Amino acid sequence: MKIAAFEQIKKSLQRTKGYTTNKVSELADATVAAIEELDERKANSEEITQKIDTTIQNGTDIKSLIGETANTGGTTSAGTVMAKINKLLTDWTTTRAGYITNLNSRLTSTRASRLDNIGTAGDTGGSATAGTIMAKLNALLGSGGSGTKIKSIQHGKATLQGATSSTATRTIAINQVIAAKSILITDTGFTTFYKNSTIGYRNDTSIPELLNNGNQLQQKSSDAGYYPEFNWSVIEFY
Repeated sequence: MKIAAFEQIKKSLQRTKGYTTNKVSELADATVAAIEELDERKANSEEITQKIDTTIQNGTDIKSLIGETANTGGTTSAGTVMAKINKLLTDWTTTRAGYITNLNSRLTSTRASRLDNIGTAGDTGGSATAGTIMAKLNALLGSGGSGTKIKSIQHGKATLQGATSSTATRTIAINQVIAAKSILITDTGFTTFYKNSTIGYRNDTSIPELLNNGNQLQQKSSDAGYYPEFNWSVIEFY
């Protein structure tokens, strides 16, 4: 009886031992897994921390390069960004700005001087040695000054034209002038023109003239029966 009970207790202890061994093994495995996970998390945490430290350091370096608002001593090889900008601003506002101010002053005074030389529409007193441009023109046109005064100038060109005979004349209409106070200038005093490629003619009688009526030029035909072309200008005086 006692032996049977002992065997029963022994079996119970063996079962308990097996169960306990399994649980301890599971607990040990879980503990190892937890430790490994913690180690992995720690490694990741250290990597993240390193990246954060690097970012902070980079930010500090950038801030150091930018500098502070009042930094000075900027050159092409030294100084913060702020120091370099402050150097440029200082140079600009003292030296280069002075150059611009001086240039603007010179341009303004020169421009004013040139405008003064032109004058205004009613200026008088123009002469060879005095007066504005307007005064000189007005002296020529007769609105001021002294001496001979021009009233009007007109010009044109008469083309080469055949004539009905060697004694014919043609007229060219012009704006009305007082013939006695006007002169005619042409470039055909001795105009040469050709009837064909080998024979040339000169004819003083074909020189144009201003008619007394003051609104026409007259030109006689050449001996060859042509009206030579000519450029003309009529100047009328007061």
